[in-house]
Amino acid sequence: MTSVRPDVVAIGREATKLVLAFLDGRPAPDEVIRIPKADRITRESTHRVRHSGARISEALAFIARHACDGITVANVVEQTQGVTRLAFEKQFEKGSGITPAFAIRKNQLATARDLLSATGYFVTKIAAICTYSSNTHFRKVFRAAEGMSPSESRRLNS
Repeated sequence: MTSVRPDVVAIGREATKLVLAFLDGRPAPDEVIRIPKADRITRESTHRVRHSGARISEALAFIARHACDGITVANVVEQTQGVTRLAFEKQFEKGSGITPAFAIRKNQLATARDLLSATGYFVTKIAAICTYSSNTHFRKVFRAAEGMSPSESRRLNS
């Protein structure tokens, strides 16, 4: 059997764009928004349920929904897992190729990029929305990840 794994990050980005458009008074789009699948999962059987191990897809979905709510890895474990934090972090990295903390930062930056290109919000407001401790810290993290400042990114992507 196979299943399709949704691209929760892309879903979160599209949802953010829709909410921001709604808040700006724009109507909902007439067309359906289609988001490609992240990948296909091959399963051995739908009759056997594994009760041990980290639930990575639940963690990724939680991170996508709450990355800009100031969550920590401990919050992700508490809300989505039935294993210890250490076991979760090891299994998450093995299954996804990144650490849970990096996944949170990656989602925060994706939201920031979307806000920069879709809104006229000041960079300081975007830093606050994405729960960065300061505007300076946000600019430093953004530049390290993107190779340019948030303002440069806005000019290039708007």
